[in-house]
Amino acid sequence: FGSDARKGETASRSDVTMLARIDPDKGVVDLISVPRDTMIDIEGHGTQKINAAYAFGGPSEAVKTLSTFAGVPITHYVEVHFEELKDVVNELGGIQVNVPESFYSDTSGISLEAGEQTLDGDQALAFARERHATRAGDFSRAQAQRTLSIALGDGFQGLLSGADDGGQDH
Repeated sequence: FGSDARKGETASRSDVTMLARIDPDKGVVDLISVPRDTMIDIEGHGTQKINAAYAFGGPSEAVKTLSTFAGVPITHYVEVHFEELKDVVNELGGIQVNVPESFYSDTSGISLEAGEQTLDGDQALAFARERHATRAGDFSRAQAQRTLSIALGDGFQGLLSGADDGGQDH
């Protein structure tokens, strides 16, 4: 879940809802994005957008709602906030992604050109959040979020595989 919480707010929605299936035997991770405006029945609240479950009951309600919607048990979840995404990307020294189309984000003031590049934390957040300046709107944003998730996984894998390098700091 990607929370849209901002400083000083006590309630927020899940701006990103993604379901991951991990098969450790095959080393495969499948990611499915659930559009935040998907209308579903949330127990005790009637028909709502799926991202409202997070606001109604935090991560536990969001997990329960997503599990019911998807028809699968969910045993673990990850919650990410704007600043945390930026911090982890910067801690990794940036992440390598292929930006599918150029855009200017009026939310962040950041421009990204199409193509393979290394994004810093601010750029990664702009890439993850943009839906107004891309051709496919929320679908482009969902693809960007999956792309970032994969790039973060690759970044962590690289960090872990370089952990036994003669004591060099990372």
